Order: sequence, then structure tokens, then C-alpha cells
Amino acid sequence: MRQTLEELNCRSIFIPTDLTKESDGRFLVTECDRHFGRADDLVNAVGLNNRGHLEDTTVEIWNLLFAVNIRGSFTLLVL
Repeated sequence: MRQTLEELNCRSIFIPTDLTKESDGRFLVTECDRHFGRADDLVNAVGLNNRGHLEDTTVEIWNLLFAVNIRGSFTLLVL
């Protein structure tokens, strides 16, 4: 992806991030600000998916899905 962006003359950086950790989200935002000045937009292109049935979904799976898909995105928006 980074190579494609650079071929299009778009600056990019790759920052491995665990969206279940608020500290990782803060680091991601800080690094984006440091490299690009500020972020004006957020494209949420990450998410977990459990293809099971409700009967197969544990509280732990639900908490992980919520932590990444909902809280992780929210955290990036408000930091």
C-alpha cells in the first residue's frame, strides 16, 4: 500500500497499532501530527469480524469486537 501511495506522490507512514489500547491510539495520532502537521480526516479501514452466530459469541469476543471496531475508532477521533 505504501509503495502505491508513494507512486501517486502521496506521503505515507506505517504505524502498527493495537486499537484495543488507548496508548497505541494516542501514539498513532501523535506520530501523524508529527509527520504531517495534523490529520484532517480519518478513514476507518480496520475492523474485526466474527462470522459466528449469537449463540457462539462469548462476552470476551464481544468485548474485543467492540474495543476495536467502536472504541478504537472513537478514540482516534477524540484524541
